[in-house]
Amino acid sequence: MPTRGQALFIAYLIFINVVLCAVGFNSADPSAWYTSNHLEILTYVSNRAGILSFANIPLLVLYSSRNNILLWLTNWSHSTFLLLHRWIAAICVIEACLHSAIYLHIYSAQGEHSSESQRAYWYWGIVATLAMVLIVPGSMLQVRRRFYEFFLAWHVIFFLLAMVGCCLHIYYRYDFQWGYENWIYMALAIWGFERGMRILRFARHGIRTAQVSIVDDEYIKLEIPGIAADGDVYLYFPTLTWRVWENHPFSVMTDVCQGTDTGLSTTRITTDKDRLPISWTEKGESLDKMSLAEISNAPCQRGLVFYIRTQSGITKYLRGTKSKFPVLVESSYHPVVLSKPNPSGMTNIIAIAGGVGVTASAPILMRHEGWHRLFWAVRSKPLADSVAASLGADRFNRLNAVVFQDNRMDISRILQEEVSRCVGTEVAVIVSGPARMADEKFMFDYTDFVLSSECFYSIKAGMSG
Repeated sequence: MPTRGQALFIAYLIFINVVLCAVGFNSADPSAWYTSNHLEILTYVSNRAGILSFANIPLLVLYSSRNNILLWLTNWSHSTFLLLHRWIAAICVIEACLHSAIYLHIYSAQGEHSSESQRAYWYWGIVATLAMVLIVPGSMLQVRRRFYEFFLAWHVIFFLLAMVGCCLHIYYRYDFQWGYENWIYMALAIWGFERGMRILRFARHGIRTAQVSIVDDEYIKLEIPGIAADGDVYLYFPTLTWRVWENHPFSVMTDVCQGTDTGLSTTRITTDKDRLPISWTEKGESLDKMSLAEISNAPCQRGLVFYIRTQSGITKYLRGTKSKFPVLVESSYHPVVLSKPNPSGMTNIIAIAGGVGVTASAPILMRHEGWHRLFWAVRSKPLADSVAASLGADRFNRLNAVVFQDNRMDISRILQEEVSRCVGTEVAVIVSGPARMADEKFMFDYTDFVLSSECFYSIKAGMSG
């Protein structure tokens, strides 16, 4: 579900498109072009819907781009722009269908459909509209989750077909006299520029070598030595499948090690019940209980480490890979630090992570110089041990982690008790894990602090909202 701010902006997009489709029409009576005022107004509405559909295409392409200048101008997250992309795309498709349906009605009412439908502009308009419509079922959430590679190919093929259809529709109807095709050129320019930026991002690193190690039956560890990056990266595995263009996003757990200890002052969670609230003394486990004290400060090596939960698509091929293999690294993208305020600059941070979601929150906490605490729900002890070993004892200790392995985290109670310790100061709550963890309803159970959310929650403790 969108946040309140996202919902308001989506409502604005819908409202402005509806209004622009419905106002500003003046009927000429008598008219040399139309036999009735009714058909005249219908023609105006259809044309307006078609123009707005074209005008929205560059916007939906820009919103979908991960090399999007609006990310820097607005400080909104990429996930927010992807949400807006889906909504503006739906508006665009509806306007295209409205344009087509009204003209079908007009020519059918005038008895001219059989002749008009033989013209080239008509069937290229049908091709463009159908291509837009067919993108929709291939973009449903369940399709994206289960058949991500199929979704990407389907998306690109029908998008390009729709753009060709739109251009030829305008060419055969107006011979490019009125400039409507410029909207399509703009969209293709944005799309081409974005693809070019992706190539530049991975070309600067060259071809790297990756190696996979098995953590347990569910998780794997992917290591790429000799490269530095942070945030999110997109990885290409050209030898694992014949679909060499496919790329997948992963959060970087660690990259360049700066030394075994930076001297940052932090509070390490122990099993001392005076220092741990009862809500997770009973349910959580400290670092000592998980036998993480044996972790050593291994020599620092330049490279990237990823933890991946294996499912069906490309991760299945990764798990079955026994030897080293080439990889292209498109980096770096920063989905968290683009939010306002910057969580790394907050005085206090509470991080809630589930499973491999710790890979997104741990780098933020390691850069943070104020008070912070990580609450990590992880069913796999091998995963917890492997993550701790990859970070090294000093850096893992600086996370101030409370680990929940056998019991479910009570997120509401954790927030109540932790926020109460920070009365009068701002607290950033970072959530990375399953969708239910980031459900905003957890945050609205309280009346003693104000919330604003993007991809993390900023709390002013001790205030009423």
